[in-house]
Amino acid sequence: MQLLHWYHSIILTLSRARDDALAILTRLHMITITAQNPQMLTLTKNFQQSLRLALTGGGDHQSFGVPSGADTGNVTIEYLDEYARTRWEGILQYVVSSAGGGHSTAGPTAAVKQLLEAGRMVAQNRHTSGITQAGFTFLLQEVNAQVWTLLLLWMENAELVCWTCHVAFFPNQHR
Repeated sequence: MQLLHWYHSIILTLSRARDDALAILTRLHMITITAQNPQMLTLTKNFQQSLRLALTGGGDHQSFGVPSGADTGNVTIEYLDEYARTRWEGILQYVVSSAGGGHSTAGPTAAVKQLLEAGRMVAQNRHTSGITQAGFTFLLQEVNAQVWTLLLLWMENAELVCWTCHVAFFPNQHR
């Protein structure tokens, strides 16, 4: 009987996780769920178009930034590797330098700094800043694990950012 109870608790946990994920995707207007039986999931028209543009590189490139004005023929794998390494080292240096209370001017963007604070990797208040236990643990991870940590952190905070923007732009709906 214990095995059956354990099995049902796993199924219940997975069902809740699935329902939570679908609720988030619906709130972000990425999918719609039909009420008919059987229920069907479909991407919303706007999300379909945006995803297609993002994947094919079409449109005005606002989802992935503005195209470089530089000659793209000169972009090599070595250049991209160096650029990525420099940006990544800037993020790591920011986390490390927060332990000493100072931040170098060359570092991650403000959005990345906010993400690191939201993930409690660095703590800041008006007078001091410092690395946290989570930040120290982050630094001890291998690079691929660090990338996944930041990606998951960004996904967790994307809903909060979206909700904050929604409340800011549509305040009458949240009274």
